[in-house]
Amino acid sequence: MARKWHPFFSKVQSFLNQGWKFILLSIFATITILNLQGVSPVVAHQAGAETVAQTPISNGESRLEEGTQLYESLRFAESETAWQAAVGLLSGEEKALGFSYMALAQLRQSKLDDAETSIQESIRLLNQVTTPGTSERKQTIHARILTTSAQVNLARNQPELAAHALEQLAEATAIYEQLNQEKWMIASQINQAQAMQQLGMYREALKTLKNLEDPIINHSEPEIRLSGILNLGKTYRAIGVLDQSYCVLQLGQGNPEIVLELGNTAQAIGKRIKDQLDSITDEQTDPFFTEEGTQTCESPVESKNSINALYFYKKAQEFYEQVWTLPAVKTETQVQAMVNHLSLALDLKDVEGLEDQTSQLERQANELAPQVLQLIEILPLNREKVYDRIHLARSLTRLNREWSQNQLETALAEARELADKRAQAYAIGELGWMKQQQGNWTEAEQWTRQAVAITPPDAIDIRYQWEWQLGQILKEEGRTEEAIRHYTEAVDLLQRVRQNLVAIAANMGEMNADLQFDFRDRVEPVYRELVGLLLDPQGNEVTRQDHIQTALGVIELLQVAELENFLQCDLQPEPQIQLARSVAEAKQKVAEKLELIFQKDPNYALIYPMILPNKLEVILALAEQPLVHHSILKPAAEFKDTINNLKSRFKDRSQSEQLHQLSDEVYQWLIEPWAARVQSKPLVFILDIPFQTIPMAGLYDKNTKRYLIEDHEISLMTTLQLLIKKPANNKLIQVLSAGITQGRMERNIAFNDLFFVENELTNISNEFPETRQFFESSFTKNNIKDTIENNSFSILHLATHGHFSSQRYFTFILAGDGIIDLTDFNNLFRSNQNAIANQIQLLVLSACKTAEGDRKSALGIAGVTVNSRINNTIASLWSVNDESTSILMNQFYKNLNQLPESYEDTNVHISQALRQAQKFVIEQGKRNPRYRHRHPYHWASFILLKNAL
Repeated sequence: MARKWHPFFSKVQSFLNQGWKFILLSIFATITILNLQGVSPVVAHQAGAETVAQTPISNGESRLEEGTQLYESLRFAESETAWQAAVGLLSGEEKALGFSYMALAQLRQSKLDDAETSIQESIRLLNQVTTPGTSERKQTIHARILTTSAQVNLARNQPELAAHALEQLAEATAIYEQLNQEKWMIASQINQAQAMQQLGMYREALKTLKNLEDPIINHSEPEIRLSGILNLGKTYRAIGVLDQSYCVLQLGQGNPEIVLELGNTAQAIGKRIKDQLDSITDEQTDPFFTEEGTQTCESPVESKNSINALYFYKKAQEFYEQVWTLPAVKTETQVQAMVNHLSLALDLKDVEGLEDQTSQLERQANELAPQVLQLIEILPLNREKVYDRIHLARSLTRLNREWSQNQLETALAEARELADKRAQAYAIGELGWMKQQQGNWTEAEQWTRQAVAITPPDAIDIRYQWEWQLGQILKEEGRTEEAIRHYTEAVDLLQRVRQNLVAIAANMGEMNADLQFDFRDRVEPVYRELVGLLLDPQGNEVTRQDHIQTALGVIELLQVAELENFLQCDLQPEPQIQLARSVAEAKQKVAEKLELIFQKDPNYALIYPMILPNKLEVILALAEQPLVHHSILKPAAEFKDTINNLKSRFKDRSQSEQLHQLSDEVYQWLIEPWAARVQSKPLVFILDIPFQTIPMAGLYDKNTKRYLIEDHEISLMTTLQLLIKKPANNKLIQVLSAGITQGRMERNIAFNDLFFVENELTNISNEFPETRQFFESSFTKNNIKDTIENNSFSILHLATHGHFSSQRYFTFILAGDGIIDLTDFNNLFRSNQNAIANQIQLLVLSACKTAEGDRKSALGIAGVTVNSRINNTIASLWSVNDESTSILMNQFYKNLNQLPESYEDTNVHISQALRQAQKFVIEQGKRNPRYRHRHPYHWASFILLKNAL
């Protein structure tokens, strides 16, 4: 006899068969299956579904349906109310499902505690259901509840909960696979990839998504194919794989939602190139697009190695314009494209170097604004309409249109009608921002304080913005101490959610969240502005010691934030590392680390340079002395231009005089203010990103005609927080060396032959007879890994090409059988306890270079240092003449073998050996002006990064 189901379960069965596209609220709410605006937990019974007995629908089920319709309409507070009424009238599976729906609505309102309570009740009720004959139905509902529970856990932003969320998603995927529900299985795997990324499992996330490409792209059902392309493209962009996002989305051109996302990805690419080059018109000469990212589609540009940010901004505009001309485009999609286009046009209007296009861009914006408003008025009332109106109002403020305030007040009224606290907070905060732009500080403060007060406690992703804004307003009013308190609160909030700002914002339904929360524009400035405020003198007073100490703590937080942003992981779970998660903690940890360093050697001098919007701040730390700082007032762009020019001169062997002039200028910034106080002391630099691309050893004092390395031992640290204390080991005996001589193309980068590598490795073996060597084809990842695991080495020397970039994909070294990337470095030295116990003291990368023009390329070196967990790393900032490298390395290893063992520990031994090798080349040049290797190009490139004391 055919089983007769209640109409409610008919609807569930319908959504199992046909409604998959609506039900899955992915970890990023913007990543949904086909429905861009939100996710419907259930859908109405559709024609063609299984015939069922017409049992009357109960009032509870009616309220459940009502909540569903409200949720689909993005009216989350009302949907929660309806579902709350429904669960009071339902029982069993229906009630369990109702509580899981409530959790979704509560999650979208940033009510995390309530969502947690609801989902736990949902799980409890489902576990009590034992109705015979409903196994498949129960399993399916269980999978849906697991997905919602995973979302709640991920929103908590805690590593252990994120790991549990991944387990829940894997369990849900297994259920869909067992039930042969292919559509749901694909969607759940996309969710898993996003969870992996949040946990720092970058390679695993990419592999999961890559495995989904063929099944989605070649799917026979157009609906699944298009929705899969849309979600893959958005997910790739959300985890930072922009070229792959662009490639996948190209396959769905003609679909308005997909073309909109193409525009968003093109804009994200433009932002990344601008961030790397600090310019939208300079060309990126090193590769930007990965081979994997463009192998299945047309390349985004004719030349992969000659692109700039402006090209992609223009492409984004083209895609946005295409959206609103496509047939059957939804009004909400049309509005989003227009809002994005308008905002981008205003961004470009203010860019230096595009003055000839200013009038055209401004005219374009003025023409578009009323069109957007006209379309917004016909949208149904929901959260997205409120956000669209707010985004339009921001653009109107930038256009100095008087009706921007009217739009914000209307948005606020609409948000109140929806009882949507997040939307209300946005509208009120934007009113504060508008008054701030107008210089009306009193009203700006009033509105912004209201925004802080109304923001839900768990909505950290927006609350930090209002704390930041309030700090800016109070600073302008001259209320410095109050401003510092609110800036500090903003940084503390960012520390709680920084890694997952995009995920959290998207989970709450924020439009284009991954475009809004880019690191350069929305995170980094908060830290830098707070440092500047702390170090600003108050009248004629000397900066308070407490303020300098706090500034150092904030700098440390920023250094770690930049490194985590590059590595795309949270460094907190690492052994022996306890990172600060607040300004107060960072201040305390910096004090502890400084004490540790000065206990080791009270002669050290630590120098922190930090470029702020209108000045350079340099902080000096000495043993048993107060911290001091020195300010140089001029725009940040001037400091960066000098640094970029100096880097170019280091690599231009024909311009020694210009090199000395620029190098002396930087010397005057960093060293001269306290030259007498640091005389002959070993210097440790913790460098702001722009300074990381130039060698401190090559700074030149025109008065003494000496390089800094001639008078000081020099080393770098990525951040004090990552510094660990390891037992000293005075013996550097066993060396594991490897190298290749043949150049080749890897990841679109050409590498030349290295003719002197064999000589370099031979010299090492002569100095250290116990050296184990791999050469050419025997230099493989597995050989290195196995040898490290089963032997004890103090030095690992890799004489091979390497490339460091601010992109993970382009940070690697060449091996005989392929490449060794960041993840490989992580695995090489952490495979077992024996490898850790070996305590490799030194990693030498003798033929590496940083990406041309990439202002953050040195993050690649820092990433290798952190991932390897080796005490000391020597690497080169640019590709040095092969013969010069061999000479310097030969001298370095001679010094290691010959320097007296009276040095306190291995770390000092290494830094002295490098210093003496560099001085050897300098002195050779002084004795013989025709010495071919005398220019700093040949010796200054090599830097020493310390990871341990």
